[in-house]
Amino acid sequence: MSVFAAEAVPGESAESLRARLLAAAELSGIDPHGNKRYYVCAKASTLRERGFTFQKSGYPGEASEHYDVDLGVKPDVDVAERFLEAFTSAEEWSR
Repeated sequence: MSVFAAEAVPGESAESLRARLLAAAELSGIDPHGNKRYYVCAKASTLRERGFTFQKSGYPGEASEHYDVDLGVKPDVDVAERFLEAFTSAEEWSR
């Protein structure tokens, strides 16, 4: 699964971090306040706690914020649910 992840740089707010990730995902034209269902957020630590790992694709021009999350060789419904349950709305994520 493709995800966009980054740590906040010193002084960067959660809202600025979300805007940077949306820009990296080429969604910068989307108003995050008016399109709350257009994207969802998860903390990378939550995905790692669920056993997922992040890898770079390595393709030319890959955004530094882009990662692949490996769901395994033959992911089943349980794996997909474990992955998807980590994602929430942006409002819930920033609490």
